Amino acid sequence: MAFSLSRLGPLLSFGWLLCQQQPQCQVYAAESSSGSGDVASALTTDGLIGWFDCSLVTFEDEFRAIGYSPGSDVNSQCAQYEAPLCYDSICEDKQGRTVNVFVKRLLAKTKPENKPNVWFFQGGPGYASPTMEVAMNNLYSALNEDVNVYTMDHRGTGRSNQLDCVAAQATTSGSPLGGDIDVSEVTNCAREFQLKYGDMAAFSVTSAATDISTFISKYQSGSKTFVYGVSYGSALVERLIHLETKEIVGYILDGISTTSGGDVKDGMYMSNWDTNFGEVSERFLSLLSTNAAVTAKKFGSKSVSTVLKDVLVDFDKDPTSKCATLVSDFYGASESSSFPASTYVKRFLGKLMMYTDVRGYVPVVIYRLDRCNKDDRNFLLQFFKKVGEILNTSSEEEALVSILEYYLILFSEMWESPTPDLATMNERYTNAPISTGPTSSMLPLYCAFTKDSSAACTALNITTSSAPAIAYKKDKYWNVAATIPAQASVLIMSGKLDPQTPHKYAERLFKVLNGSNKELVTFEYAVHGTLFNTIYNLYYDSWGFMSSSPKVCGGEILASYVKNNGDLSKLDKTCVAAANSFMSDLDVANVDKSIDVFAGNPFVYIDSSNKFSVPLIFASVTAAVILLSLAIYACGAKERRAERRMNAQAQTTLEDDAARESPSNAAIYEPPIESGSPAARV
Repeated sequence: MAFSLSRLGPLLSFGWLLCQQQPQCQVYAAESSSGSGDVASALTTDGLIGWFDCSLVTFEDEFRAIGYSPGSDVNSQCAQYEAPLCYDSICEDKQGRTVNVFVKRLLAKTKPENKPNVWFFQGGPGYASPTMEVAMNNLYSALNEDVNVYTMDHRGTGRSNQLDCVAAQATTSGSPLGGDIDVSEVTNCAREFQLKYGDMAAFSVTSAATDISTFISKYQSGSKTFVYGVSYGSALVERLIHLETKEIVGYILDGISTTSGGDVKDGMYMSNWDTNFGEVSERFLSLLSTNAAVTAKKFGSKSVSTVLKDVLVDFDKDPTSKCATLVSDFYGASESSSFPASTYVKRFLGKLMMYTDVRGYVPVVIYRLDRCNKDDRNFLLQFFKKVGEILNTSSEEEALVSILEYYLILFSEMWESPTPDLATMNERYTNAPISTGPTSSMLPLYCAFTKDSSAACTALNITTSSAPAIAYKKDKYWNVAATIPAQASVLIMSGKLDPQTPHKYAERLFKVLNGSNKELVTFEYAVHGTLFNTIYNLYYDSWGFMSSSPKVCGGEILASYVKNNGDLSKLDKTCVAAANSFMSDLDVANVDKSIDVFAGNPFVYIDSSNKFSVPLIFASVTAAVILLSLAIYACGAKERRAERRMNAQAQTTLEDDAARESPSNAAIYEPPIESGSPAARV
């Protein structure tokens, strides 16, 4: 569940894939820029290539946004270690092949061999580790550089044998769906993977967890080690609990994406995304009418939820109305589009709801769409443009993403079985007040990857072949309750307004975990990724400049947990009340309260050259969103992958033209996004 693609050109992007087939390229890529050390001597007898001096910053663009200076972290080191393609009991590889797994660390300033280790694992699945560098740096500073921090590229991603159909040339810019994979490409990809790897369990959650366990046991023997995972990373860490690595004394799970050991029907599945998002959006809309004083006053006797329903109904009745057209134009829809106008609204609001610093604009957008006067339209036009610019910011990290690894794990372990059919998934989306879906457009790909022969798949007439599935069987740990090892404790953190991994899953996992040495820290109003998105003490002056030093409660709790060696009785949670209080006002919190964002055109005006301008106060919101986007990027992979699939499926006819016009079926189609549209990535 991991933030965008594209700044890297084809030379670097595809060159990296080629380089991954040549071990000598990997060695030189990891070598210190200072030239210290000999490449040959760095390849140790125990299979470790490294350690080499390297920058903590993999991609400068992500750190520039928060004022970090690349090259200042002299203690950062990089390495790769050789791991078997197949571990015993997971899969079998008679050829004895290996994969190289990339690791990065930042060592304590003094006596690192005596200091605790903290590992950070990214969401996704399918994402590599660069976004975790922000968290590594933050914890390292919080603990006065007296801790060793590590991260790893999950096998199948980035610099750890990135899973890609190179020979089949899928996921290239010239392939049918560009960086995504089309149903027509699945057969050739499956054949390529069969020749390269055999059993795809080699790239399973358990295989990745075993990489971590093996590395810690081999290279950090006798240490005190903590492991943190966010979003999909929480499922990875939960799987790691099963492996009972004796050096691990603390497991931290944030944004829970697994309920292993609970009722199967109540599990966390991507196929149920729209229902989950809808449930959280209902709570959010309800809170807007109770906690947000300004919003409640503006809407009067009508609830925000009721007004939204009216807007959605009105837009579908008259998709050519001025404000309906405004939204559809933003998404690049043509006049002949058969998609209901409400889809555009629900999806845009869903995007806002995921971001702490812009979700306060959800009621503003609803209010103005409902009223739709000239000022409203001018405001919305510029607001859409500005938010689009922020949310569409691409990241170099996407060069390390493997969409094949994403789908492999998603369809093998994180999809309902038997799969819901198209009608059921459409209904889930229709019933959601707000959602970035519909996820029903992923169903054809699920059927093609898994070769599922259920009625739900056969109804889609997906062509099958003699090629194997790009999937693996659920192993002995799937949906089995983990037992907390005697030497360890488990800390779970979750936000009740997280639409990506709803809080109910944190409660379910906490309940089924075997053992009493566990704690669930709940943030009443936090979104996805509490390590990043539990900011408090953040204020702006009337000019839109930050007037206080913001704090992040999730980060403070993690630091306390590590500092106290995982002793939950000593965990300092005093900031939780402060964070809850700060976030309880769901109105637009980072703007001058003297400005009424519901009336007139406070943010956007026409200057002397007849051009739209944005005052400094709007710039402060922009800066805040960019700051938080680093965290959201790490946590939003599932939603983004589903979104790309929906964009692509919008061009594919799954039913005949008559069915497309049916209101009950219209929700399965994503509005067509033109490449030049400001909403191309929103």
